[in-house]
Amino acid sequence: MDPLISIITVTYNCEESIMRTLDSIKSQTFQDFEYIIIDGKSSDKTISIINNHEITINKLVSEKDNGIYDALNKGVKESNGKYIGFLHSDDEFYSKDSLKSIADSLVESDSDIIYGDLKYVSKGPNPKVIRDWVSGAFKKYKLHLGWMPPHPTLYMKKSLYKKNGFFNTNLKISADYDLMTRNFIKQNLKITYLRKYIILMTIGGESNKNINNLYTALKEDISSMKANKIFWPLAIIFKKLSKMKQFI
Repeated sequence: MDPLISIITVTYNCEESIMRTLDSIKSQTFQDFEYIIIDGKSSDKTISIINNHEITINKLVSEKDNGIYDALNKGVKESNGKYIGFLHSDDEFYSKDSLKSIADSLVESDSDIIYGDLKYVSKGPNPKVIRDWVSGAFKKYKLHLGWMPPHPTLYMKKSLYKKNGFFNTNLKISADYDLMTRNFIKQNLKITYLRKYIILMTIGGESNKNINNLYTALKEDISSMKANKIFWPLAIIFKKLSKMKQFI
């Protein structure tokens, strides 16, 4: 039988962080999942570390891609799970029972989408919490106030990718926001908020790397809001304000 969950990790020259991600998956008490790694043809020791780790990898693809969202789409298409989740190559699960909590909730609720909370942490051997992202329960009106859950905590039925589309590779930074908004705004989806921290995410990312990326992310957010009939001037303001209260 196909697994309940497929977990996808996208890698590219991440020899310094991939071990932590693999260790986190290996330590999970729930192990009935499919694990897929999509590598962008790394030139460092990433693939060697993966191949020498004591972890079951169901599929490993290493080839050139057209960016992270192209790689994520490849992973979704390669997957066999009922639900798709992502664990990025510099992230880890919050606890060894994180995946069990997700699986238990999915089985109990048969939701279309489930999500939870996330902590951003600093880089280095003794990471400190920089940002505390508590999502809160889903209400459709929140989308018009710029609300979104942390994408690394999201587990969504594969059938929704087929129905509502994959990551938009024309977007370079905000395709995760676009995909979530596109699905959350649909009618009659069962969406569950798991009131637990699920992911420890290393601070950084493309959207905050420099002023050009911040501008690109803003343009792409506005484009997605327009496409989903969200009044973007109001949503952008509240989206930025909501992030400010997450810093501790």
